[in-house]
Amino acid sequence: MRHARSLRPMLLLASLLLVWLAFGEQPWKDKPSKNWTEKDIREILTNSPWTQPVYVPYNPLRSGENLETAPSTIRVGNIPDEHPLESHPVFRPDRVFLIRWESAKIIRIAFRRGAELGLSYLKPNSMEMEDPEKVPKEYLITVLADPLNQLPPANESRLKENTKLTFHRSARQLSPARVVVRYAHNSPDPEAFEFYFARTGETDRELSEEHRIDFRAQVGPRIFEARFNPAKMATRQGRDF
Repeated sequence: MRHARSLRPMLLLASLLLVWLAFGEQPWKDKPSKNWTEKDIREILTNSPWTQPVYVPYNPLRSGENLETAPSTIRVGNIPDEHPLESHPVFRPDRVFLIRWESAKIIRIAFRRGAELGLSYLKPNSMEMEDPEKVPKEYLITVLADPLNQLPPANESRLKENTKLTFHRSARQLSPARVVVRYAHNSPDPEAFEFYFARTGETDRELSEEHRIDFRAQVGPRIFEARFNPAKMATRQGRDF
C-alpha cells in the first residue's frame, strides 16, 4: 500500500507528460474560432500554452503544519458556527490543478464560443464575459480545481502577499494588485483563485520580449506554480496575453 502511494505522484506526472507529448493540433492557429468544436475549446482551456496542468503535492510536515486548517490557511466564507474548521475534511490532493492565463484574448474567445455551443459547465469570470476585442487593464492568472478536488481554504490578503510573477530575463517580480477567491455555488469551498496583475506599457513590452515567466502562489504548505512561455502564447494574430 505504501509503495502504491509513493507511485501516485510519479504516475500523475507521467500522465501529464504523455498529454503534452500527444499535443499536436493547435486550434488557436489551425482554425478560425467560429469553427471550434467542444474538443477544441477543451484543448485551449486545459492543455495549451495559456493553461498549465500542475500536480501540487501536500507536504504539511515540511512546513511545520499538521492540518489544512492550520492558522496560516484561514477559511473565509459562510461557515455556520456549529461547524468549526476542524470538522471540515482535510484537503489532500491527488489530482491535477489548472493554472490559466485568463486575460488572454484566446481564452475569452474560447468562453464566448463555448456559450454559443451551449457548454453550460464552463464558468466564465467577469473578465471573460467582456468583449474579447477589448484589451483588459489587468493580466489575470487563475488557479482552478475540478469539483472533486477543491482548492484549500485561503485568505485573499495572504494570497496577495504570497504570490509572485517573475520575469526571467530581468528577474523582476510582480505582485498581484488584487486577489479574488471564487467559491463554488452554495459552498464554502473555493473553486478558483483569481490573481490580477497591473498591466502597463512596460509590462506589455517585457512580455513581448520574454521567453519565460514563472508564476508562484503559496497557500499554507501548498505551492501552486507554473511556467509560461510568452513566445508560444501566440495565435495567428500574434502574441496574446
